[in-house]
Amino acid sequence: MAAGIILTSQITGYPNLPLGIMDAVKSALLAAGFSPNIAVSPNGISVSDVTTALNAFNSYSGSASELQFWKTKQQAALDAVFDANFDLAKFIRGGTITTITATNIGTFLATITNNYRTLRANIAAAASVAAVQAININSGWPSNP
Repeated sequence: MAAGIILTSQITGYPNLPLGIMDAVKSALLAAGFSPNIAVSPNGISVSDVTTALNAFNSYSGSASELQFWKTKQQAALDAVFDANFDLAKFIRGGTITTITATNIGTFLATITNNYRTLRANIAAAASVAAVQAININSGWPSNP
């Protein structure tokens, strides 16, 4: 295509663009053989090739460091949920069953462990910032028997 202005309405999330997106657009322009110069104005974003820049804006999934930041943040949030909700004193004091059996305890602990490990694995395997942010760390937890 050609140089031009991308209207702000054409860019998802504008004006709150994710960190690193402008560098990704510059890299895409340079890789396609265009000038990596970008100018932001009240009318939009001026670029050396509209099609290449729009594709870069629309396909951006986060830089590697941004992805790692969100994975670390989500893992810390998961740990906080676990620490706040699953301790021995809360287990003993809480619950609704008067007589607890080994089966109740085993099922409860296995469900907690499996859910935690599944969520941790999902965070580690996420390939984009959006995928990390979509993981619901509050789901799958058992109620105290």
